[in-house]
Amino acid sequence: MTQERGASALIVAGAMVFILGAAALAVDTSSFYEDARAIQTTADLTCLAGAAELPDTAAAITSAADIASLNWPEKALSAPSISGTTAVMSDGSGNTVTISASHGGDPNRMSVVVTERAETDFAGVLGADSVNVVQDAVCQASQATGGAGVMPLGALGGTFSGDLFDCAAKISGNCGALAPVGSGANPWRDALEDGVDADLQKHHGNWTADDPHTGNPGTECTSAGQTCNAFDTESGNMTGPFNQGMANLFTEIAGADCVEGGDFNCDSMEQVLGGSAATVGSLWSTSPPADFGGYIAPSGWQTSLYGPYSSVKNDQYYYNGTGIKCDSPRLATIPIVDYQSNSYNDWDLGDPNSSWPAGTKLMKVIGFYTVYIREPANRNDVGNGGGNGLNQIVADVVWFGPDATCADGSLFAPLGSIDVPAGVKLIAG
Repeated sequence: MTQERGASALIVAGAMVFILGAAALAVDTSSFYEDARAIQTTADLTCLAGAAELPDTAAAITSAADIASLNWPEKALSAPSISGTTAVMSDGSGNTVTISASHGGDPNRMSVVVTERAETDFAGVLGADSVNVVQDAVCQASQATGGAGVMPLGALGGTFSGDLFDCAAKISGNCGALAPVGSGANPWRDALEDGVDADLQKHHGNWTADDPHTGNPGTECTSAGQTCNAFDTESGNMTGPFNQGMANLFTEIAGADCVEGGDFNCDSMEQVLGGSAATVGSLWSTSPPADFGGYIAPSGWQTSLYGPYSSVKNDQYYYNGTGIKCDSPRLATIPIVDYQSNSYNDWDLGDPNSSWPAGTKLMKVIGFYTVYIREPANRNDVGNGGGNGLNQIVADVVWFGPDATCADGSLFAPLGSIDVPAGVKLIAG
């Protein structure tokens, strides 16, 4: 009987160890799952925030690190220690966030690994005082596309009717050509064909005032030059270079649905956009939304920039669909410009000029249009590049919504867009 009692004691003791171990496992595992959910959220948010800045590695790491600290505040993480495209943050106690801004060598991917050193409550009886809880996330950014480029042609603020470079109807003044790459026929022709090689950013308000839309100081606009977003007019008759440049531009027919004469892109607006665009007037009879989905100034429609809404609403278009041929030569960006006849230091957006000046005058970029180039429609309109053609562009303004997407899946973000993010998604996490 005594022997049986001793055996029972051993069994009970063994069972208690098992029971305590199971309890420890159950309690601690539940706590670990809770920790895992919390740090997975941190990993996801950190990854998404950083990926929105890609492919700018430095900006991506900075943004990700800021979000990591905000969403894991109890860990007192250090500033990121950066090595190449990888950054590590630590609180010195085994809790770390590892940010990789070029995951797998892809500049548009980011990975985040969050490791938490979790203390055990009961598992210490089994010799486990702590465990590492590890969660990770991988994100991908599809970068926004801005279209084929900026043409060295200007639309006067508040007066644009769709006619660009109107040398055919010119009575006085210049034709509407800008000289952002230096004067001369050949550089201007090349810029017409290939787009302007300049860092353009609109600046509203007076030259020396802060831009009310971006908050950027206007002191950089106290002198002329590219950093000031001001360009001279290209004076003289530019019809020869114009026709040559347009002929060269529209022989770039990759992906064209419509080819005229064997070598001239004649895509319709519907073919370029990938669907039918409605006039803005048919969608918003009185006034458009304040920001058109983020693609015009946040204060809404500005008459001094775009003209009276009532006069243009039935001639301008809105598209928010997919399948856009974002590299089509018929889809272009046109600067909206104005000039000051005497001194650019008091140049006021609210008083646009209605006609082009004569001679060489300084023009200030005050906004942008994205346009579909309707004419020249065929080779005959450019006189075979010899200067005997239409001598004119007829363009339709197209506004794009926040879901407008290129055929390759990237968002379409016209130049001058307000706060257009990259398309960012979690692909693991």
